[in-house]
Amino acid sequence: MDVSLLKGRKTRRSFTAVLATLLIVTSVFGNVSKLGALGRVYAGGRVGDYGIVEVHGYESGRYPKCVFDDDYFDSNGNLTLELKAKENDDYTLLYQDETNKKVYINKNYFLLTDEYFYIKSFIINGEKIIKYTGGSITLNKSDFKSNPSEEYGKNYKDITIESVTSDYTNQWYHGFWLDSNGDWTYKPLGSWKGSGDYQWYEDTAGWYPTSQWMKADKYYKDFNAYKYKSDAAQSNSASWSTNYLDVHTAWFYFDSNGYAASNGWYNIDGYWYYFENFLYEAGCWRDGYYINSDGTQTYSYTGSWKSDANGWWYSDTAGWYPSNQSQIIDGKTYYFKPDGYLATDMWIAPGELGTYSEETWIHVNSSGIQDKYGYYDENGEWKENTVGE
Repeated sequence: MDVSLLKGRKTRRSFTAVLATLLIVTSVFGNVSKLGALGRVYAGGRVGDYGIVEVHGYESGRYPKCVFDDDYFDSNGNLTLELKAKENDDYTLLYQDETNKKVYINKNYFLLTDEYFYIKSFIINGEKIIKYTGGSITLNKSDFKSNPSEEYGKNYKDITIESVTSDYTNQWYHGFWLDSNGDWTYKPLGSWKGSGDYQWYEDTAGWYPTSQWMKADKYYKDFNAYKYKSDAAQSNSASWSTNYLDVHTAWFYFDSNGYAASNGWYNIDGYWYYFENFLYEAGCWRDGYYINSDGTQTYSYTGSWKSDANGWWYSDTAGWYPSNQSQIIDGKTYYFKPDGYLATDMWIAPGELGTYSEETWIHVNSSGIQDKYGYYDENGEWKENTVGE
């Protein structure tokens, strides 16, 4: 990231301008099913001391797992967390040894030892991130914040420590910009702004991304990954909610103001593309024009619906019409019988007329649109549902 480019520009922002740039993200907290084994160290209920809170998921407890006093800090006000195995409890990340006046990171903790969830970094109070190298970690008294918990007194101070279990490079992660080495080198913090369909990402220096791709953390409700643009052409995209994005990753086009193309034809690099819900279409018919598998419209003949006493069919000006196959026309999938007529008010067997399932029958209504599906279960009994159930 070129930090010299991080300067503010004030233009209207839409969810598509910035948020559609997001790529796949993962949760950082590992296997939380083991949290029931976590213990707490209360150290006598002292008042006015310090403590460390572990965070393993979306909710953080009010009470610290470690409590200690001023004797733990050196002359510079620093506290060192040392790496050491803890006996009889593998699932507490932070614990203290009252006799030796130490605070430890348990090297037997499952996030440190499990081959799938090595800890990569620690986030301190959501304000700074420390890369974990396997050695000790140093905290300063200034890192500790007031905690109003009455159990420890109103002057109690603590630190909240979150664990990060994946490598993040060249992207924003929980407000921190991490460079190509995964180091936190750019200090202004970023955060999500706005709500609903109008959200953008902005840092404390006033910079926000436009006309570019950006990796950042946002929880996904669902996602699919595509290798080729044409694979994503018919995927669905939805808007943002408070905590997650229900979207399928795909290829998007952004104009110079940061807006993503949507719901219409766009001329890009000399070719016409059609965008629906921010994703461009491919391998289909739109407004009588055939769109190639790469999204470009180059086929010179145009198509239209035709009918006679036997039904409807779709034909282009070259005389071609689809038969014994399916076609996507103006965003809807239609099935055509071997004679070329549109399939209506009928069940289509698995694998016929362009259907892809080997087990599921589909039913099309009088307009040729699927409205039901059915299948035989393991007992040979017929099961039937309407679309959407």
